[in-house]
Amino acid sequence: MSVLKDLAVLVVVSTPALAIAAPCVETAKTTAAVQCVEDHWQRGFMSGDGAFLGSLLVDGYHSYSGDGTGHDKAAIVKAASDYAKAHPNEPVTPPAMAPDIQLRGDVAIVFWKNADGSLASVDAFAWDSGRWHAWYSQHAAPAAKKS
Repeated sequence: MSVLKDLAVLVVVSTPALAIAAPCVETAKTTAAVQCVEDHWQRGFMSGDGAFLGSLLVDGYHSYSGDGTGHDKAAIVKAASDYAKAHPNEPVTPPAMAPDIQLRGDVAIVFWKNADGSLASVDAFAWDSGRWHAWYSQHAAPAAKKS
């Protein structure tokens, strides 16, 4: 259950949710669209939306936690399903800080660090067939600062 909890924490803190009423367009080559995809990813994980996650994550997707533990696409989809079953109706809470989204042609990299600096995250996306797809994520606790 620890892996499931760790994955849920990583998704919640690494993908901020927008609190806007306007529709979020995910099918554009813009930083705003990448933000929409990140938001949808968070909602999809927490609700166990395997169909969305299956289409978002490429077949070779990998996610690595701070301790080096890797998770493939199937593990993420299963973890989302397990998380949703264990936490029905859990609200999606936006993190305190928005990510830094870098867009270069058909590639988007999302850099994120939570407000207290205890977790950093990177998500890599590729533009394919008119939409963004995630192929890699890395999550880590930043090294302690030297005095």
